[in-house]
Amino acid sequence: MDDSSAGCLGVLTVIAIIGAWIGTGIAAWNWIEPDSFWGGIKFILAWGLLGYIAQLIAGAIIVGLASIFES
Repeated sequence: MDDSSAGCLGVLTVIAIIGAWIGTGIAAWNWIEPDSFWGGIKFILAWGLLGYIAQLIAGAIIVGLASIFES
């Protein structure tokens, strides 16, 4: 893997992780629809859990792409 594709994968990783956290935040907000303090707590917990799972999946996809480009 040369430097340009490594840099592209780095940028793709940052974009994927930011997109995953924003997307899961919107999904958690629509799912929980917080209207009280405890609703807000549930939203934060759901967003953290969903964001973590999405970040792991995005990382696995990026690693898979990196192994394809390495060949």
